[in-house]
Amino acid sequence: MNLDIGCGNELPKDTAEEKWIGIDLSSNDKRCIIRDLGRGFPFSNNSFDKVRASNVLEHIKQDDYIFVWNEIYRVLKSDGIFEIEVPRWNKPASVQDPTHVRFFCLESFQYFCDNGSGKTAFNGLSEGYGVKTLFKMVDNNFNEDNVIYLVYLKK
Repeated sequence: MNLDIGCGNELPKDTAEEKWIGIDLSSNDKRCIIRDLGRGFPFSNNSFDKVRASNVLEHIKQDDYIFVWNEIYRVLKSDGIFEIEVPRWNKPASVQDPTHVRFFCLESFQYFCDNGSGKTAFNGLSEGYGVKTLFKMVDNNFNEDNVIYLVYLKK
């Protein structure tokens, strides 16, 4: 089972190999749970093989941002994949939307990933911010238009 956070009305289609459920503030898809991500995810620990966040992390309020990352880590199974798409900081797509509250560069995800020593970047500095994740970076790239970061993290 896979989770799409901030899915809106574009929840991926179920296939024989992959089933999807979504969570968002609003959606017309019956597979989507209507809920503010900042209230936490109504799922048990280790529930999902994959969590997808396509163009949603840039909308999460500062007060909820680390909490939402911790929730993603909590509901993701061991060896599960967190698939992220966010606009690049230096592109119009990043700054033109008045609902975007943060910007991303390739290094934006270091605070949530193992730096190779069993701690997050900067010798675990992010733990002091309340970060409880220890993802492993699988891939960190750009889409074909060089506008969107495509990031794959593994629990």
